[in-house]
Amino acid sequence: MIDIDDNCVWSAWNGDKFTTKIYRDQLRYATPEEIAEEIQRRWWAKHDRKVWELKEGDVLKDIYQREIHEVVGIGFMGSVMFEGDTSYRAVDEIENKCTVVCFAEDRKDADHD
Repeated sequence: MIDIDDNCVWSAWNGDKFTTKIYRDQLRYATPEEIAEEIQRRWWAKHDRKVWELKEGDVLKDIYQREIHEVVGIGFMGSVMFEGDTSYRAVDEIENKCTVVCFAEDRKDADHD
């Protein structure tokens, strides 16, 4: 909850009062990049994941080759191996060319523990 008066913004409601005071001259608008990052972070958090945290069984679509890939292995620093591959791919390579089709826990064609 946030309360705004003439000179400051109060935030962090503590049950009976606001506990953090921030003056208006300390505030700024978020940049378009910061807004985009936050939108992405919230989307992943809604699915109980960190940004580009992939797990075995996730299904991705290559937006350029229009191929569907299942993640079958997680390697060093979150790198992933797709079904049929023999090597791991870095996350930054994947995030620039793939979109998530389905998370492993949402799949209807597989048993989940």
